[in-house]
Amino acid sequence: MTDHHHELENEIRKLSHLLALAWRKGQAAKVLDALDEVEPMACSLMAILIHEHLTRWSPYDCRWPMGFWRAVLDRSMMGIAGRQVEALGTQYRERFGTDPPPMRRSETSQHASEESTRKVAYQAETIRRALETGAPLVPPRPPDRAPDQFLKRSQEGAR
Repeated sequence: MTDHHHELENEIRKLSHLLALAWRKGQAAKVLDALDEVEPMACSLMAILIHEHLTRWSPYDCRWPMGFWRAVLDRSMMGIAGRQVEALGTQYRERFGTDPPPMRRSETSQHASEESTRKVAYQAETIRRALETGAPLVPPRPPDRAPDQFLKRSQEGAR
């Protein structure tokens, strides 16, 4: 192995150790985002090293290692898209003052997880695009009238 390979391996080991610490401190999103940023081969190696660290730190309580693998699997299957839709929905609500349109219910069975995952990912992308362009998905409603306006009109009509 060349010096470059040793440096790269050491860097991956250091980063894996730091990410394992971050996972243990509850910073799951940071860890998963860091894994998404590296190439697939390095990501696989880092995931294995993170799992080794978590297992070594908690040999009897497998809470961290199992949660880590579930999250990695969840991310790879776009399972986190549901939480992304919630976060994007909050941003959409803050920006446009209304909720994004709800996702249509599918007629497929509950076991069609690939189909539902694809639909949730599509909804997240749709909301993200609306936020980026600044155009709401549904045209805004006209402002509501104050209740006293209706009373004034009804009183005028009665005269």
